[in-house]
Amino acid sequence: EGKIYDWTNGNKLADYAYRNGFEVVGHVLTWEQTSYTIMTTDVNGKFLSRDEILAFMKEAITKIMTHFEGDGDASEYAGYTDYKNWHCPVWDVVNEAAYGTTADGFSSRGSGFRAIVGQDWVRYAFQYADEVGYDDIELRYNDFGEQNEDKLKGICTVVKHILDGGCRLDIIGLQSHYNPDTTISSVRRAFEKLGSFGTKLDVTELDMRAYTDAQVQARKKIYENGIPKELEFYQANLWLDLFELYKEYSDRIDRVTMWSITDKLSATNETSGFDRTDYGNIFDRNFQAKPQYWAIADPEYYLKEILKDDTSKLRFEFNGNTNVIEESDTFEENGALYVETGELLSTLTDIKYVINGERVSVIRNGVYYELNAEKDIIMADFNDYEFEKPVIRRNGKVYVSYEDLLEMMGYGSNYSEQRNLVTISEYQLGGILDEINKG
Repeated sequence: EGKIYDWTNGNKLADYAYRNGFEVVGHVLTWEQTSYTIMTTDVNGKFLSRDEILAFMKEAITKIMTHFEGDGDASEYAGYTDYKNWHCPVWDVVNEAAYGTTADGFSSRGSGFRAIVGQDWVRYAFQYADEVGYDDIELRYNDFGEQNEDKLKGICTVVKHILDGGCRLDIIGLQSHYNPDTTISSVRRAFEKLGSFGTKLDVTELDMRAYTDAQVQARKKIYENGIPKELEFYQANLWLDLFELYKEYSDRIDRVTMWSITDKLSATNETSGFDRTDYGNIFDRNFQAKPQYWAIADPEYYLKEILKDDTSKLRFEFNGNTNVIEESDTFEENGALYVETGELLSTLTDIKYVINGERVSVIRNGVYYELNAEKDIIMADFNDYEFEKPVIRRNGKVYVSYEDLLEMMGYGSNYSEQRNLVTISEYQLGGILDEINKG
């Protein structure tokens, strides 16, 4: 009782979109952060009963979906005459129900959804959306942070819960809010794991801020007068690699949606309660194309004319340090790309190493590694470790599969064939370091 449906702003948006030939995707039918107080409490702020919450959830989902198909009561469309042509091909039924650190993977923002209905609130939302009866509307679950391994586990838990309940789930939406901390390998991991559920995968809110997570937390404005050119190109290269990944999954992706297209209007300027000048999109504040735009629209032009990348030789990049590898120090064997160990290690600016003939000694984060002629790896206080691909010794030098070595030491990597570049990223823990900490 006392609930009022105000269609004013929604009608304006829908009317403008359909008159100008835009597709409208519905966002969002249920979301703990915003809708739970409306759907789960009375006018005095007191939680409703479980049956009352579910009844109102069903009513709201039905009315909203019906309205934006142009099938609501005529009084809902006062002043609009062409609403019978309205259609939302996709609805985000549930938004951000996953959490990365709770035992069961579900978020709980103190809402009546979780506290009173329980985990099944997400199933009821999908059930009610399906029961509205529009077979030409796809139902989507939408969430953020898929590049974070813990959060990804939570998303998988929620998705599995929906599917195990027999609910129709057509699409998983990856919000794709990225920054310089993001690696292509982490995004690929998300596509692989979420793709295993057999649904479509949409990119729903893509942007890429210039600030790292640590810089946002520090609340210090550092780019008010622009960002360094190397950072802009770092972003652009990540945009390029992202869209190469999207092309790999093009049979599963119907849409890639950006949260904004211009830095002037971008939400990255105010994320996490920190107002700043940020650079998260493909057009600048004067609506001019940035390198990010060309990395997507014309990668060849971007690489040759804007970035002017020398792709003639293999390069390794880590923390802004780029190491060009001579052809004599690389070869392919056993289905792997081998690199002379010293050349690879010299790219990694956060380690110490010594090469003495066919023995290579490395220290990283206090952990000692040794490659020699007897064993692939000898480590202090840990069992001997063997690479997936054998260590190869030629002409007094030691060659390793770069993927094996980086994985063992806890680094991530992504090889861009288009750029002939391996980008190395540092995890907090990884590889053998994980095992040591567990032990």
